[in-house]
Amino acid sequence: MRRCKQVILSSGAVNSPQLLMLSGVGPADDLQRHNIPLVHHLPGVGRNLQDHLEVFVQYRCTQPLTLYRYQVPTSQLESMSDSMLQQFG
Repeated sequence: MRRCKQVILSSGAVNSPQLLMLSGVGPADDLQRHNIPLVHHLPGVGRNLQDHLEVFVQYRCTQPLTLYRYQVPTSQLESMSDSMLQQFG
């Protein structure tokens, strides 16, 4: 593999900062604490990571109700025109 001047390596929200820090890029104090030689002091690496939790909620309908007619493109246009003409939505 050849490289010209730069290599871009991405490994996700958690592993990219880890990879940078293992390579010596990150907060100098953290790198020194783990005996990793400092290449570039960059204090923001590994900070402000946030988990984005997802919750899926499912309900069983006791009556034969559906929103399918609102998903069909012609019904979407009809609903949009109703909203615009009758000013509700």
